[in-house]
Amino acid sequence: LRGSKDAEEIETMIAAQRIAEGALEQILKEIRPGMTEKAIAARLNYLMVSAGAEKTSFDTIIASGPNGSMPHAVPGMRQVREGDFITMDFGCVYKGYCSDITRTFAFGDPGNDFKDVYEAVLQANYKGIEAVRAGVKASDVDKAARDYLKSKGLDNYFTHSTGHGVGVEIHEHPFENSTSETVLKKNMVVTVEPGVYMEGLYGVRVEDLIIVENDGCNVISRLDKKLLIL
Repeated sequence: LRGSKDAEEIETMIAAQRIAEGALEQILKEIRPGMTEKAIAARLNYLMVSAGAEKTSFDTIIASGPNGSMPHAVPGMRQVREGDFITMDFGCVYKGYCSDITRTFAFGDPGNDFKDVYEAVLQANYKGIEAVRAGVKASDVDKAARDYLKSKGLDNYFTHSTGHGVGVEIHEHPFENSTSETVLKKNMVVTVEPGVYMEGLYGVRVEDLIIVENDGCNVISRLDKKLLIL
């Protein structure tokens, strides 16, 4: 019953996403060597609430360096340093509805290996988004992203589903995994979030929030996805 959103619900979720994106744009100006993951998360949360959010939509993930290889890492006292890759997965609740976004950044030049992996994840994100439209099985969205990573020899490092529905809860129907038989419907709001996780080294995830349309989709997320080197 909650799967497809009405116009007011979509408008509210777009507002929640804009709050989250504004907070990210600000925190990227403030990150300095020596800041801890916890400090970055706390500041990001503050920025969202001060901009009108009720609360975070889930526990904010800030994962730097090797911690990024854990998809659901908990921010700790690790200090960010030159050469780190930083994954930020977060969102907020506004008027009862959630937003969700993930971006991965480099803190200093990451080297060509990481750049290649980032580009592969980004293209998998695009492939997943291209597959989103009403009438398509949720599993086909997962397959589109996963097949691209497989073509790059990275599918074994993609260890979770491609996405999920978002609404009054951060994880709700439909779920875009390899076994889902759910058919996407107009005005469902879903994520597309492929990732690659190199144990003990780094992780990369790129996530967008998307409205399902009859002839494609509308990407709510507005932030640039080109690799940003802080």
